[in-house]
Amino acid sequence: MVSLHKVLIARAPQIKYDLTLHYSFTDFGEIIGFLEKEKDLVIDVLDGTTLRFLKCDFIKAFLKKYDLVIFLSYIDDLEATLEMINLCKFFSRETKILVYGPSCYYVPKIFKNVDALVVNGDWELGIINYIKYLKNKTQNLYGIYLPQENISFKPGKLLNSKDWAFPALNRLPINDYWFLLNKKSYLLNEGNKQISITISRGCPFQCINCKASKVFGIKERRRPVKDVIYFMKLHNSEFNLFQMFSPTFTYNQKWVDKFCKELIKQKLNIKWKCCTRIDYLNEKIIAQMAKAGCISIGLGIESLGKSRKKMGKNFDNQSIFRVIKLLQKYGIQPKAYIMIGIPGQTKDEIILTIKTLFNMGVKIRPSAYCPYQDITSKNASEISKMDRLTYYKNNIKGLTKTELLNIIFNRDETFRRIANGI
Repeated sequence: MVSLHKVLIARAPQIKYDLTLHYSFTDFGEIIGFLEKEKDLVIDVLDGTTLRFLKCDFIKAFLKKYDLVIFLSYIDDLEATLEMINLCKFFSRETKILVYGPSCYYVPKIFKNVDALVVNGDWELGIINYIKYLKNKTQNLYGIYLPQENISFKPGKLLNSKDWAFPALNRLPINDYWFLLNKKSYLLNEGNKQISITISRGCPFQCINCKASKVFGIKERRRPVKDVIYFMKLHNSEFNLFQMFSPTFTYNQKWVDKFCKELIKQKLNIKWKCCTRIDYLNEKIIAQMAKAGCISIGLGIESLGKSRKKMGKNFDNQSIFRVIKLLQKYGIQPKAYIMIGIPGQTKDEIILTIKTLFNMGVKIRPSAYCPYQDITSKNASEISKMDRLTYYKNNIKGLTKTELLNIIFNRDETFRRIANGI
């Protein structure tokens, strides 16, 4: 039996290349919301990634001798997370450490100085299962790996979508987020007070370098429509825009139809955005989403050249252009996610993609191709460099790393120059 009362849930301090609050609300904030259901836990929160806390802030926290510290770890912050784990163990040897997040699913063996990892199934259930295990060693473990005890895990379990928690808005440092956004005006886009909420988990498409199916499985699961709308109504006055986080929002078109009809029926005037695939959009559903308040749809286009098929996107360019024009017809801003560095991709292909989409009035969000599927043989330092804004390999014919960084970080000016043939 282990006394378990004081819990810290944290993200390691890291200087990010940009500020994406999405993960602060979903992967982090929703987990906090779920854990708060455990009435016997006293939970503290330390979002060191978004708010750039200092190492001394973490040391002060570790000196409080928490019973359990829970870290969220992504691929690009792996090294920073490992450093905080070692600091925690140095200042509080008796503290148990659990890590969850994509890193645990891709490279569990790299975590050696921790007590537990969630490596299978839904994160919430793995965390709660480990807490019960600490309290009662007879508890069966599922979805959990214990590196120091070399105890193997049983397959993880999946949570019923109606039991997913929404972001713990009372525990997240919301005012600090807004303050940081307002200080960095270039980070603002559709609205400076956006919130992301998980709509679905799992993805049947299994794109090779996407975590959606790797982490949450290939079967899609969705929140009940009534729960989503209740949360949106409850917090509509607090946020300018709701981001519906789903790998392919329109995959379940019956759900989307019900969701849109309810928003329209209740005349809620709520603005929202989402991401989906070209091959899961048509004029009927686009018109309905626009009427229901959708203002932007992100599309995984990747490229307008041959390399797109390597990313599992088999639709043709004419289908892309048709959908873009339909979105614009109904007043929805099309946003194109393009990828730079896909194996075999050339500079000419990248230029063609940017020039064509820019001239069509599409908002372009470029990222660097990161072969997450190949990271098992790499060390922590190499893995942490796999940031989707900076990762570069000499496999882009004719494109230098400086040119790649200009495309990603100096977007507006670079896109205009490309469009004008400069």
